[in-house]
Parts: sequence; C-alpha cells; structure tokens
Amino acid sequence: MSNLADLQSKVVQFFRRHVLFGRKRRAFEIFAELVESMSRREHLSEEGFRKAKDLATQLTEHNKRG
Repeated sequence: MSNLADLQSKVVQFFRRHVLFGRKRRAFEIFAELVESMSRREHLSEEGFRKAKDLATQLTEHNKRG
C-alpha cells in the first residue's frame, strides 16, 4: 500500500480490530500515530514535520531492537 488513505482505512483499521501483541503492538501504535498525523496533514507544518520525523525515528529504533 502506498496510498495514505488506504493505509488509514484498510491497514490501520484492520490492526485496530485484530490486535497485535508484544513488540509488534508498540510498533503498530507508532506507525498508526504517524499515518493518522499525516492524514490530518500535520506534517506540513514545521512542528508537525518534527513530530513525524520523531515518530519515524522511534519506529526505526524500535524495530532495530529485535
């Protein structure tokens, strides 16, 4: 999926209904927050961009830990 609307309406909604466990759940929560923020176009402001960048960094670091 590359379309932001599809990510929001299909992927995020699917995993909200079918809850993940453990580390994957936290990774999903970070991902979902990022997608929802971008859907609200918050990333277009300077503060929103910093928040999106921080979330992306958190997700990368979280996934590196195994």
